[in-house]
Amino acid sequence: MIATPDDRACLSLVALAFIASMTCCLEAQAQPDGSNMVLLDEVVAVVAGKFQSSVPPQVVTRWDLESECRLESIQRYGEAGVDRPISKSLRVNVLERIIDESIIHREALRLDEAGVDEEAIDGALASLAGNASFDEFEEWLDRAQLSGSQVRRILERRTVADRYVMDNLRLTLALGESEIQASFASMTHPFVGQSLDDVHDGFKEWLLGIKAAKHREKLLAELRSRCRVWIFFDPESVDD
Repeated sequence: MIATPDDRACLSLVALAFIASMTCCLEAQAQPDGSNMVLLDEVVAVVAGKFQSSVPPQVVTRWDLESECRLESIQRYGEAGVDRPISKSLRVNVLERIIDESIIHREALRLDEAGVDEEAIDGALASLAGNASFDEFEEWLDRAQLSGSQVRRILERRTVADRYVMDNLRLTLALGESEIQASFASMTHPFVGQSLDDVHDGFKEWLLGIKAAKHREKLLAELRSRCRVWIFFDPESVDD
């Protein structure tokens, strides 16, 4: 098989990513006291397009993974999640989510639909904090060694991916009034006891959100066929 320019570019990036991860190891190896090598960081995965060389490949490092695992732990358990050990299953699930979001995010980049305003990220941050005050949540992040800028980058990627899925769903799914009425009458939803006429738009958005999870899987299957994903790290190999 003859490699295309895009193939060679992707392979070059993977080679550079591998060299970079090894360099991190080697730079930490030469310690004056002769201590053992310490891994500073390594490349965990690379997501690149098969055909679109205009969109840069997305590199996921070990610290990217650990950071999102810590963030997920805080989101699930509050303050107790700051020091809670990260399980193998959590690493597996978080890595899968990062890769899926990266695949969607790069498609949004390709279509020039990856812009997010600061207000949207502020809203995502407030949702992430839940009932905790801003100062309290910021203190948890600091203890977990998560910078505010790093958390905002994570939330930006998530916001872009979620918005792209919803926008794509709206373009491909036409909700008829009969389906909306039938769903309102038969489903358990947050608008129980209210009239459909009074909450029509809100219920329609809620119904789209319910359908978005299944649509996301369908969309990912399509987008994965246009991508190459290299994984260099087994999250189950790390002790809890």
